[in-house]
Order: sequence, then structure tokens, then C-alpha cells
Amino acid sequence: MNNFKAAMRFLLRRCKNPLVFGLQAFFLLFFCGSSALFREMIGSEDYMISTVFTLLGTMIVVAFVQLHYNDLFVTRYIRNSPCYKAVMTKALPVMNIITSLIVTALVIAANIISIGLEFIEAETLGDTIIMCSVGCGVGTAIGFSVYGYAIVCFSFALLGFLSGLSNKLFGSGINAGLGLDTVTAALVGTGIFVMLCIVRFILSRIFYGRRNAKSINAHVKKTCMR
Repeated sequence: MNNFKAAMRFLLRRCKNPLVFGLQAFFLLFFCGSSALFREMIGSEDYMISTVFTLLGTMIVVAFVQLHYNDLFVTRYIRNSPCYKAVMTKALPVMNIITSLIVTALVIAANIISIGLEFIEAETLGDTIIMCSVGCGVGTAIGFSVYGYAIVCFSFALLGFLSGLSNKLFGSGINAGLGLDTVTAALVGTGIFVMLCIVRFILSRIFYGRRNAKSINAHVKKTCMR
């Protein structure tokens, strides 16, 4: 527990990069605004495309947490820290989860306000909750290494491509939404998010086991002896 508290304090002290905060704020506002203000009508040809923007936006914002701590993955002196295991396998996943919860709350609140102002339909809220849960969950799950950036870019391109071809690939019925009421969507979304968080903790332990300081030092020593 002491190592975990020290690891969280360590991460919070390093979380001061104004450029990263600016990028996170920009993407959050852009995709949150797209989700809450520019949603197409249910059944329209572009409804699912506009809905996927919520998934993409939340995934990117949460994944960008890594940018605050990019050197943790590559700097050997940090790997030799006694708190390094707690940082990588506990504190960093928890930091991603906290970010996910904040992003989810902001996106859903913006959509509720937009519904109250009659900018978008109330029936879209269930789809928003599901997309937000998946986006935040994926963003949390891929934060186990620097390769998460590549996964974000690939996912962004793939989802954009599939959204553009949604009618041809899945039929026009997909633009009718998922058909879940708000309570059901919240339960399903919570289940998806929790499952992806568990995946994150598992991947963090696997990644730490393969890339910890001892294994790197052993590899360097072996290379020098050749």
C-alpha cells in the first residue's frame, strides 16, 4: 500500500505537461461537442458515424494520459526505482481509470444538457453511454505501453473507415442505434468498462514482466559479454 501511495504521488508530480493537457482538453472539447451538439437524427444515413465520434474521442483523450509518462517506458534509471513495479502495474492503470471516469462524466453530462436544450434526441443517450464506455475502456486497456499510440491511430483510421461504409457493411438498420434504454445501456457499459480495466491490469503485469529493469540489465550485460 505504501508503494502504491508513493507511486500515485510520483505520477501526480510528473503530470504537469501543459502541451499534453492542451491536447487532452482540445480533443475532449471537440469530440464532446460533436457528441452533444452535432449528433444526427436516429435512422439518418450518418447517425452511426456521428455516434462513433464519441468512442473515438474518449479513447484518444484517455490514451493521451501516456504522454505525461512516456519516459517511464524507456528510461532505465526509473526502472530501477523501488516503486517502479507499483507505478506500472497499479498506479498508472488507476490513473487511466480515473481519467476515464472524469471523461465519461463530462461527455454524458454534456449530452444530458444537450437533450434538455433539445439539440439532440433523448433516445441517443443509451448509444452515447455504450460508446463512451467502450472508448474509455479501450483507451485504458491500451495504456500498458508506448505501442498504445500506434493502436490509437490504427483504431481511429479503422473505425472511421468502417463508419463510412456502415450502410454497405452492416445494412441501414445499424443507423437505428443499439436500441438500449438508458438503464440497460449503463449496466452494459459498466460491464464492458470493468472488463477492459481488468484486461489493462493483466497487460500491465505482462508488460512489466517482460520489460522490467532486471531483464533489461541482463540483456545489456549479455550483449557486452559478446
